[in-house]
Amino acid sequence: MAVSVVMAVYNGEKYLKEQLDSIVSQLSFEDELIVSLDPSLDRSKEIILQYKNIKLVEGPGLGVIKNFENGLKYATNDFVFLADQDDVWMDGKVERVLKEFDNSKTLCVVHDAQIVDGNMNKVRDSFFELKNGKPGLLHNLYKNAFIGCCMAFRKCVFEKSYPFPDHIEMHDWWIGLVAECMGNTVFIYEPYLKYRRHGDIGALFKKDSDRTASLLLSFAAGVMVAIVCFDLIVSAIDTKTNVLIVCAGITFGVLVVYSLNFFIDRFTNLEVEHIDNSHPQTADDLDEIIHSNHLSVHIKKHDTKMALLTAGVIMAFAIALHNLPEGMTIGASYANTKGLMQGSALVLSILIGLHNIPEGMAIAVPLINGGVKRRLAILITALSGAPTIVGALVGFWIGDIGPLGLALSLSFASGAMLYVVFGEILPQSILMYRSKLPAFFVIIGMLLGLVVIHL
Repeated sequence: MAVSVVMAVYNGEKYLKEQLDSIVSQLSFEDELIVSLDPSLDRSKEIILQYKNIKLVEGPGLGVIKNFENGLKYATNDFVFLADQDDVWMDGKVERVLKEFDNSKTLCVVHDAQIVDGNMNKVRDSFFELKNGKPGLLHNLYKNAFIGCCMAFRKCVFEKSYPFPDHIEMHDWWIGLVAECMGNTVFIYEPYLKYRRHGDIGALFKKDSDRTASLLLSFAAGVMVAIVCFDLIVSAIDTKTNVLIVCAGITFGVLVVYSLNFFIDRFTNLEVEHIDNSHPQTADDLDEIIHSNHLSVHIKKHDTKMALLTAGVIMAFAIALHNLPEGMTIGASYANTKGLMQGSALVLSILIGLHNIPEGMAIAVPLINGGVKRRLAILITALSGAPTIVGALVGFWIGDIGPLGLALSLSFASGAMLYVVFGEILPQSILMYRSKLPAFFVIIGMLLGLVVIHL
């Protein structure tokens, strides 16, 4: 059973020789090691050329996914292994994995890994234990355990997965999902790789935590869009106030929050470093955001927590503002109701209380992901609801604020929320997790918000 090992390399000289030695020692003369080398500024090419049995191919220079895709095109054997440039294969890896392919129905094999730091000090015994690694299409759609450096698959799996879609999260995840759809995948619960992770071990699996945070933010954004579009703006228009006044209130809310964010960005210097002069000179340029190298720079350098914290605070303020007239409406309704536990006032109180639940999520999610402790985030969220009580007392004793005041209050809050959603929360969500999945969570959030509004 001849194997093809495909490695993608970019500026990998520091650990490359150690990894190549660990691979070559397990290969026979029938096997092949293919290295796709993206244009590098270090000694990676020189190190690779020291090995006579390595097939070196020029990488496309378009990021790690395209680099692996390029290398895989040169694989000629029936069984393909993936390898990263900085890990170390443990003895017996190839032999153990190939045993699983004795079963003709097995299409993909994934083994466990020992997690080590940059100096090869053991951090954790099992990658699978940390990630709950196991086969299954639905499980891996939610939480990917197809880690490429621990994967091997039949060549037919790559043929079905090629070419890689443009917007996949990673090549290994895509190949693993294709294998799941084609047939059997096998997980070996024994480590055969030293999985080297660099820098802050506390942020070891930042990608997955970012994905979770991104999806929660997208969901909360969808809820807020539904509340603004199908509740607040509709309520403002229902006051019979001129629609131009409503539009003016929304515009004013947007401008106020935009101005606030402008000054925050200016004085906190949120612009990121640029790799070279060929890329756009603004952090808000879409071409820069989708560039894979710049994406990693953004994640590392851009003060995401600060942006999310600001978004959460502004969202809390905007929701608190619109809770005041809501409370006055409840109070005025009770002023005209004989019994506290009957009539339209009670129904109104329950409905407003229900739609305040997703509003609370829209505050808490960005605050928590912005670094605020959970208890403090809950407290801030609860305090944003306090104006409802104040408004109810004022409404009960004085009456409502009138159509014009209600329309202006609701429209201003709508504008503030819309800017926070589209100017802060969704852009941060995209930066944290570059996929189409956040869009679906926005839609789910909108649908839930719509249901809650119309209960």
